[in-house]
Amino acid sequence: MIGPKKLNQALTLKEVDLHRNLECPSYDNCLEKAVLKNWASFSCEDCEHFVKIRLHEEPYEESILDVQSIAVKLAVFGFLYMASVCGVKL
Repeated sequence: MIGPKKLNQALTLKEVDLHRNLECPSYDNCLEKAVLKNWASFSCEDCEHFVKIRLHEEPYEESILDVQSIAVKLAVFGFLYMASVCGVKL
């Protein structure tokens, strides 16, 4: 499978790293799909891209987590979600 899997509840910040790869070249497309479908959240776990990228990553270290990148992407997700809820066409 390629693409996001719908989740019925939002992820905690700690869970985001387990379910998503924010550096995936398809991440923005998957994020947009989740927003447009009004999903509470999504996971990349079952996506072929997620598995291939994870196999080549260095072990996760919290000290190297790019918090700013996560914050920006979560803000964009929130903005797009609110725009879709309010019926704003982007």
